[in-house]
Amino acid sequence: MRRRASAPVRRWAVVVAARATILTSAAAIAATAAPAPAHGYARFRSDSGTPMRWFESCVFITPSTNPSPDLTADQIAATARSSLDVWDRDTLACTYLDLKVLAPSPDASFVRADGVNSLVFRQARWCREPARTSGQGDDCYDPSALALTSVFLRNRPGDPEDGRILDSDVEVNGVNFRWSNIPDGGDPGGQAQDLANTLTHEFGHLIGLDHTCYTGGAAARPTDHTGNGVPDCAAASPDVRSTTMFASTGRGDLDKRTLEPDDQLAVCETYPIANDPARCVGVDLDGGDGCSTAGGGAGSAGGLWAVAATAALALAATRARRLRPRGRRQRTSL
Repeated sequence: MRRRASAPVRRWAVVVAARATILTSAAAIAATAAPAPAHGYARFRSDSGTPMRWFESCVFITPSTNPSPDLTADQIAATARSSLDVWDRDTLACTYLDLKVLAPSPDASFVRADGVNSLVFRQARWCREPARTSGQGDDCYDPSALALTSVFLRNRPGDPEDGRILDSDVEVNGVNFRWSNIPDGGDPGGQAQDLANTLTHEFGHLIGLDHTCYTGGAAARPTDHTGNGVPDCAAASPDVRSTTMFASTGRGDLDKRTLEPDDQLAVCETYPIANDPARCVGVDLDGGDGCSTAGGGAGSAGGLWAVAATAALALAATRARRLRPRGRRQRTSL
């Protein structure tokens, strides 16, 4: 029997911020068994409230063969590796999570539950590919959003696999923004966005993390790991604003390239080394249980659910810091 699946939930924010100072590299973060004191982190949850996570030790990310015109395929792959490394066991000894970049593939151009965790630059249109069927919502995204991550998971209340992530796809806005690796001198005119800054944030979504603040709108306020609602973005403390998973940034910002204690704690508690499943394989979407995916849809049969959250990293027209929340949740029967 086909189950109800949710179309993507989008969380948007627009901010202005001055160019941030360069932080230390990820390698400079101490790879300790536990992170420094932290305040809070939030995770995406299934309908029943189960925090979502990957059930495998390894997660494989595949770049598209259609890279950004601003960066070569090799540069994008190298940036993806460095952005993944700050979240995994190569940097944090407290976690078993092993995030890997595979060779580019034309299969990595779509947002769908196909077992390919895509990293794709949208250049012709800042829109979802493949397009949803009629009545399932807008195909195109807010032009102020730098990137968007769609996460597909099991949504089966009471099932042992409720909240299991099956697929995550990252789309980068190459239509409205230029991209660079700013510390490498790739943005002499000061007009580009730093790719590593954005990807590090998006890869936090890819492993199941929500924003550390609430942008408002129709979406529910995320709950942190202590059971409390996260603060409003506009009223967040400096400690919350400094987190990689904070919902806003500005042009030239480099702060999200590295993790703060809250972000480290999220990885250490979600994927603790003591609970390593020792499974380094791709996800079998059929799973031998008769579940099938709905090709090209926002969700799928068998209790598969899609959630999309944007880093919402953009510039507004004025210099005042502000947030423009907008979001909605739609449900559709597939």
